[in-house]
Amino acid sequence: MDILDVLSQKYATSMLLFLLDRSNAKQYELLDIIPSNMTIEKLSKLMEEAGLIEIKRKFAGHRYYSFSLTPKGRAVAEQLKKAQEIAENPDAEKHEPAKQDIQKIEITEEATKRVADLRLLFHVNVMDDHVTIEEIPQGGGRPRIFNVYVKRNGHGDFRLWCEQDNSFDCVHVEVAWTYPEVQRMMMHYRGKTKICPYCHTENDSDALFCKHCGAKLE
Repeated sequence: MDILDVLSQKYATSMLLFLLDRSNAKQYELLDIIPSNMTIEKLSKLMEEAGLIEIKRKFAGHRYYSFSLTPKGRAVAEQLKKAQEIAENPDAEKHEPAKQDIQKIEITEEATKRVADLRLLFHVNVMDDHVTIEEIPQGGGRPRIFNVYVKRNGHGDFRLWCEQDNSFDCVHVEVAWTYPEVQRMMMHYRGKTKICPYCHTENDSDALFCKHCGAKLE
């Protein structure tokens, strides 16, 4: 089961955000957000297999489980938290691009209206070649989940391309461009910087290891 499938499980996002605020949590503490031990055990197994959490198992007269995020899980949880904050307050100043070479981008009135209906799920592969978007239809209905990829256009330039609309210029691309994380991804592809896939720290283009977490950079 891939990461998006795991994240679609009920309580998965809640568990990641819960663990993000703690270095680790015991199983009984998870009952604050998940209704039963059976659900915790089933969900935690899926998340462990996906590499999102680490489970420490001890047996001292009874079973004792504690849960913590892996570096991969922490990266996912941090991006989910950012997406949640943006959904709650899309105009917050802290979400405006602030670093050098990352520009504040104005979007059209149509795209502005659509921001409230789009949620970008920045998962562990965001710095590889795509970002995942969840679109909530206006008036309700089942959300659509699709990807916006980094792709070369007919002139050989790296651009964002939406698989939903088969377009380099649709509203999904326009809205995605306003997010600093997406702009950093494009900077990475254009050779200006290297982004760590685990902690998302910007590194020099010739760096071999992340200056923050020490992970090897491709």
